[in-house]
Amino acid sequence: MENSKKLSIGIAVISAADREHIEHSIPPLIDSHLEPKVLLINTSSNDGTVEEAENLGVETITIPKSHFNHGSTREMARSVLDTDIVIYMTPRTYILDHEVLPALIAPLLKGEAAVSYGRQISHKDADFFARFVQDFNFPTKSHIRSIKDVSKYGPYTFFCSNHFAAYRNDVLDKIGGIPSTLSAEDICTTAKILIKGYKIAYVAEAMVKQSQNHTIEDEFRFHFDQGYVRRENHSILKYAGLHEIRKKHYSLKLIGAVAKEEPLLLPFACAYIASQWLGFIMGQASHQAPLWLRKFMSSQEEYWTSDDFIKTLKKNA
Repeated sequence: MENSKKLSIGIAVISAADREHIEHSIPPLIDSHLEPKVLLINTSSNDGTVEEAENLGVETITIPKSHFNHGSTREMARSVLDTDIVIYMTPRTYILDHEVLPALIAPLLKGEAAVSYGRQISHKDADFFARFVQDFNFPTKSHIRSIKDVSKYGPYTFFCSNHFAAYRNDVLDKIGGIPSTLSAEDICTTAKILIKGYKIAYVAEAMVKQSQNHTIEDEFRFHFDQGYVRRENHSILKYAGLHEIRKKHYSLKLIGAVAKEEPLLLPFACAYIASQWLGFIMGQASHQAPLWLRKFMSSQEEYWTSDDFIKTLKKNA
């Protein structure tokens, strides 16, 4: 890969109603010595998110909710940025110091990987379950994975998080870009990249704060979407094995952690885990379900009437 001084870097911040987070997440990007192009894409919120970002000197694009898609919106962003490296994040992602961005892209600059993602730790307001999932998904040690590591990592081989991830733009071009999808565009994209023979780097030193507290209903809906997407993209995700294996490992570790640290939360934890499994199973089984039912169970209500989904329906008709 070329020297970093010759590479252009773009950062796409995908936003909804996030005004309260802009003052924390945007300034470190603007002040970075990497001098990245920063673009905020906002889905028609009127809470002042766009105005706050523009006051900080950030280019913004506002799109209707019906145009938003986890994959194609990010694909549009990289097209607008047109940089050698594109970093995806959200306003809820807080960069902790000026070394984080250089650390994130270092594996790409060295030619060690085509995609990298940083370590996410929890915000102060995170509950026990939000903290646990971040600790589970983002270990303390960095590593690099390839398709050859499936026997070691299993379904985790394809794991990535676009809350804070960097991609080589030329490699995204080679796989056809970020795919249009209900959710998990980061995992689907990473799968395609690794299947092509490239590698992914997990950079624990690129640490950010990012977390969200979920209710039991939130967990059901989130995992419905995950199950739906994994069924839809089985042809590529199958190479890393069944996601249920990792889910089982997560469930057992969570119960163990709750029993040890917060035993009074055990009944809630059981309901929490049950909602995840039920949502995931329902998502996998709902590809032929009535549209109203899919919309009812999903966390992405707008997706089912979005331009992208309608195009998919027409294509498959």
